[in-house]
Amino acid sequence: MTAPSPREASCTSRLASFKHEPLDYRRGAIRLLRILPHLSIDGHIQCEIWHDSVKASYTCLSYVWGSEKIQWQILVNGKLLLVRENIYNFMRVAQLKYANPARTFWIDALCIDQDSIHEKNHQVAQMGSIYAKSIEVISWLGFNQSIGRAFTFGLEMSMDPRYKIWDWLDLDEKWLERNDQTNGQLKRDWLTVVEDRYWTRAWITQEILLAQNVKFLVNDLEVAHMQIAKCALGWLEYINSLQGNATIDSEKWDTKTRVFHHYMNSIGRGRGSPKESKLINYFDSLPGRESHFVHDRVYSLLSLASDASSITIDYRLSRQELLRQVMSIYKTNMCICAWFYFADMLDCYQVPNPKSSNTESGRSPVFQIAWKPVQTDFVMGEKPRDWYHACSQCSVKMTSCYTEQNTTFCLASLCCSIVGGHIYVCKNEYGKYEVRRSGDAHGHEVLLFQPGDPISPEDCINLGWGSLPLLYNIHLTGDVALKLFLYPEQKVRQAVPLRICGSARYGSTNLEFC
Repeated sequence: MTAPSPREASCTSRLASFKHEPLDYRRGAIRLLRILPHLSIDGHIQCEIWHDSVKASYTCLSYVWGSEKIQWQILVNGKLLLVRENIYNFMRVAQLKYANPARTFWIDALCIDQDSIHEKNHQVAQMGSIYAKSIEVISWLGFNQSIGRAFTFGLEMSMDPRYKIWDWLDLDEKWLERNDQTNGQLKRDWLTVVEDRYWTRAWITQEILLAQNVKFLVNDLEVAHMQIAKCALGWLEYINSLQGNATIDSEKWDTKTRVFHHYMNSIGRGRGSPKESKLINYFDSLPGRESHFVHDRVYSLLSLASDASSITIDYRLSRQELLRQVMSIYKTNMCICAWFYFADMLDCYQVPNPKSSNTESGRSPVFQIAWKPVQTDFVMGEKPRDWYHACSQCSVKMTSCYTEQNTTFCLASLCCSIVGGHIYVCKNEYGKYEVRRSGDAHGHEVLLFQPGDPISPEDCINLGWGSLPLLYNIHLTGDVALKLFLYPEQKVRQAVPLRICGSARYGSTNLEFC
């Protein structure tokens, strides 16, 4: 099939540009479209679009938007509209595969007026309902020969009567046999599947998990979700066995493999309402999710998360304002690694200084850390000169912990996901408290430093006159926390997305957002 060139100039350039008619927001209207079976006289794909509701019968498209540098002309209701290359490629396939008889689609890039923030707020708020009530979701993975070969193998395996039984040993043998026959090509093809950008797109989380039925489409090959999920899980089991592991431990995999396994495992369990989970659990299970609009990394999970009802969908909000909404959910049970994750996810790398603005969105957040000072273990060597005190938390040799100038805290007791070390709190020459990290002579401002209230019975023990409190409250701004606890450089975060520790997921933390 020969397609016209991107932004091709022809007699169609004299046509008016397509403009979306306003939706009736009072009744929750949506737009639906059909791709027509015939090209225009100039060879352009044509479709018709109209207003409807989620009660209609339609198919949702799940796909990667892709770059906006290359765009193609199509005709919508006889008028010109530019679309990105990936959606255009789908329409080329759909014009032959789904246009006769005509199938009704909901495609976000076409069915939402992307130039209207008010409409985007309204439509995104009901995205969960749109996908959950569709008859099926087609996951478009584009034109890719490697993925096509991988999915063809999955289709062949699904036709084996024994494939209906989850027999991992049999799957391992089939994988080994076919991979040997293809000189390792099968393995390379499935690595291409795992590494495809589709799995890191933010919106596919709800598009896959809420759908009643999912079908994968690559080139012009359409396969059912269960056919691919079972085959993919068999491949992961095969790869796991090559590494000598008896059982699958996704924590040991790289980020892309973990994310791919999460989706395949969810699909493999069968359709139905996804298990309720907190927003922070989705962040942990699916790190590195990407989106064209930063806000969508949060908004795409709102229809799934059980604790995110307080977040309002509003694309006019700054990233800092959205960051505060997310942090407010975990106000009293946050971890420092969660603060790192949230700041990275919303691209809030430069947090404003608290004195730089009087507006709520301009101030750096303030955290209270309830922290126990370092306790030491006395270590005896063969000779007295070899005796020393070691940090009871990280076992590092301590030269001086308790002085009139410093109060020492161990980072290992704060979070296992940050770089270890110790920090020291002391008064500066102006009588104000400063905090510095071991190995760093530069101090940072402490907003408040005082003995804390006991949080457990053992904290109530009185060691007598002159003893140190067993708990301190330290108030730090978010920008100081990023510096003090060594927020990873951007190139490190891009190579390996940040993770959230178990304490953050289960709420047993010692950080509070003030």
